[in-house]
This record gives sequence, structure tokens and C-alpha cells, in this order.
Amino acid sequence: MPGIAVIIVAAGRGHRFGAEMPKQFRYVRDEPLIRHAVRAFASHPAVDAVLPVIHPDDAAIVADALDGLDYLAPVAGGAARQDSVRNGLEALSGMSPDLVLVHDAARPGLRPGDDDGRHERGRERPAVAECVVDDQHGAARPRQRRP
Repeated sequence: MPGIAVIIVAAGRGHRFGAEMPKQFRYVRDEPLIRHAVRAFASHPAVDAVLPVIHPDDAAIVADALDGLDYLAPVAGGAARQDSVRNGLEALSGMSPDLVLVHDAARPGLRPGDDDGRHERGRERPAVAECVVDDQHGAARPRQRRP
């Protein structure tokens, strides 16, 4: 499968959020956040596959939240976000996509077309750009690399 695949990371438990349920299942505009994320990518004409990476205990709630959308069968996440992303990459390895985007299911406000520039730049210069959101100020700053 040449083309673009998107990993939707949705295995977190939301402990820092302090709610009874993980953030990706909270409702915004009458739908769970995970549905907004999967739909935005699944409906994008340049995206060939969307893979949710979920906590194993959430299979039923994910199936309900994503009912009617086009996505690959979810895979189990890991203990940390990086483990979940690795599990997603391993699940996609047999498809050999040209480009893989990673998006957190709990990040609202994604609209169709928002990632147009990102996937075009990824084709030109395959690399991972990381940033960390400064929780106090809401600003993004580059992630510092460990030696």
C-alpha cells in the first residue's frame, strides 16, 4: 500500500486529565474526540489508511465511537505513548506506506485540510518534527533531545 497512513494514538488513560473516562472519549460538538480525529483523516483524499491504537479495554467503546467510519482494525497500545506509536508502526509495516502521520485522538479542532502542508512536506523531507505543548502558557516549543 503506497500512500499515506495515519496512526491515531488513543490508548491513554487520561490520569492527568482527572476525569472518569479518557479524554479521547469526551464529547465535543456532540461526538467523542476520537471520532473527530478519525473522521478528519478518513475523509481526506490523500489518506489511504487510518489506524487507531487503543487501550485493549476500550475496544467496545471505540467500535461504538467510530461506527460508520472507514478505518483499519485497531491495535493495542503500549504502556507509554512511544510504545503505542511503535505498535502502530509495526502494524502498518506490512503495508509499507510511503508516509505515516501520527495524531493524538484527544487533540480537538482538526479540520479537513489541516494536514495538507504537513504530508506534502513529509514527502519532500521524510522526518519527524516534534514539539511539546507548554501547559502553563499554551505555547509549543521544540522537544529537547537527550544525549
